[in-house]
Amino acid sequence: MDRKKLNVFQRGAAQHLLTLLVYFVCLGGVALIVDAFEKRRFAAIAEQAAAQNIIPASTLERFTSFIGNADSSVIFMVFLLTVIGTGIGYFLIKLSTKLNLVWPVTLSQAVEFASAMRKIGIIEPGEQIAFVRKHKLPVFIAASPILGEEQAEISAKLYIYAHKPIAAQDIFERNIGKRTLCLDAEDYSRIVADGVKRFSLEESAALVEKEEELRSLKVTLASLAEDKSRLETERTDFETSVQELKNKVQTQPAQEESRVERLRIERLQWAAFIPVMDRLMRDAPEGKKFTTRELEEAFAAEWAARPDLRERMSQLTGSEETKPSETLLSAVKAEFKDAGLFSSGGRPRKNT
Repeated sequence: MDRKKLNVFQRGAAQHLLTLLVYFVCLGGVALIVDAFEKRRFAAIAEQAAAQNIIPASTLERFTSFIGNADSSVIFMVFLLTVIGTGIGYFLIKLSTKLNLVWPVTLSQAVEFASAMRKIGIIEPGEQIAFVRKHKLPVFIAASPILGEEQAEISAKLYIYAHKPIAAQDIFERNIGKRTLCLDAEDYSRIVADGVKRFSLEESAALVEKEEELRSLKVTLASLAEDKSRLETERTDFETSVQELKNKVQTQPAQEESRVERLRIERLQWAAFIPVMDRLMRDAPEGKKFTTRELEEAFAAEWAARPDLRERMSQLTGSEETKPSETLLSAVKAEFKDAGLFSSGGRPRKNT
């Protein structure tokens, strides 16, 4: 709601008049006290002067000097009275802010205060009040609790002290608890829109940063694609070599049949282990050393991602599951030792 639609009383003219009245009453009271005190002081000085016969005009200079040399400690009493009067006045003014003599206005659409603040990420009551004061956001006190987050056609009074330190804190807290503190929907929408504009530059900077990250990821993916192509070529060469070895093994005596089966199984295991070894060695952070357990877990992950190898293993052994033999695992560890990437801290798990 446009603030210009509020008349002088809806803007809090009566409340301002009450505040001024309290202020002047307090100021007048202090002035009367100080005036009476000063009159009594000068009367006492005059009595002293009369007792010393210095009141006549012929002795005016001596009388003036006598007044100038009067006890100055009285001045401190004047200041003390002023401070006390100011403190009492401030207390009374602070107390008067709890009254709300503003004329009511009907808000076409009101937003419940706490709900509105939560929507923009402000949860703590102290931060909510600080936000209102910072943005000079008009705050209203509804005549009845607002059910839900918003309510149409609601009678409310503008709380004119919302932006001033003199405002009573319990006014906010009490009306927030009663769900009677609210904002005009148009004012709230304007603040939200301004916030979006304010953060647009930061969002743009974040978008540029994300685009840079995306370009970097594309470069990385291209590199991974090249590595994949190379590994597939190596796997094909390796499978060809294994096939040639298999053909040779088939010419061995019957007692070699079990060894042949083991080699066939290890061939599938090597097919899974080789890309894992290449990746770990290539991408290992500086100072990284792999344990036996980490090598086994990397193999298991690669094996789970290779349905072609699992299917072939099922054909050979009747089960898709497999674990590297001690001999194969020793060979892998030897490769990592030569590369300075193996840690003996992990103990290999026994095959079950």
